[in-house]
Amino acid sequence: MLIFDFDGVIINSIDEITVTAHNVATGRLDTTLSALSSNVIRLFQRNRFHVQGIGDVITLMKWCKDNDSGNPDYITSPEAYELLRKSVETPLAERTRQFFATRKLFVDYDRERWLALNAPFPKIWDKLKRIPVEQIIILTTKNREAVLQLCKFFGYELLANNIYSGDDGVLKTENLNAIHARFNAGSYVFIDDSLSNLKELDGHFNTPDSKFLSLILAAWGYIGPDDSGKAVALGYDVYSQEDFITYLKQVF
Repeated sequence: MLIFDFDGVIINSIDEITVTAHNVATGRLDTTLSALSSNVIRLFQRNRFHVQGIGDVITLMKWCKDNDSGNPDYITSPEAYELLRKSVETPLAERTRQFFATRKLFVDYDRERWLALNAPFPKIWDKLKRIPVEQIIILTTKNREAVLQLCKFFGYELLANNIYSGDDGVLKTENLNAIHARFNAGSYVFIDDSLSNLKELDGHFNTPDSKFLSLILAAWGYIGPDDSGKAVALGYDVYSQEDFITYLKQVF
């Protein structure tokens, strides 16, 4: 059974996440990238791959603003990012709530500009729309309402009960347990652009003697410069968009 991540796999939402994270960090309600420092944008988007839980984009954005005058192409190390993340006192669940609440303010204030900051990956989207909607299962840290609104706007309405989202700070491990409780498949395949997410799910569900979950890194998403090689070393498949479309033709 195939399960899809959303951001970085189906939808390119990096610009919207950048603006929303900046709004949380500053208390503003900007609606365009042009309102932000170009250095902050570049630094944030270059380091986006470090983020696992969506509430941590706030931490990353604050770090980017603190380093606005530095090299915008700088990529911090995983170790330095982890220290940064652990230095934050506000719980991840609260930061996640803040992010989703700020996104809702953005959508309510100017839905058209919010939509304009998102776009499907065209090749993946065109193939996805040919698959019966009841067969599309989404496992994401994004909030369900945002997923539904985006898919409806771009012409393919997903089933709400097939979206296992990050609302209320629910983790992907928890949601995958819920998916298994519902479908009880013998095995699952999950595609995500976050190597950290894949590693966490691998450690949680697989053992040396049992491979419950097969993992694919989406190489077109928000990945780090060394993530493809690291994924291969861990035994995960790494797919380009063309590879994944070929795989979809075999599965559906």
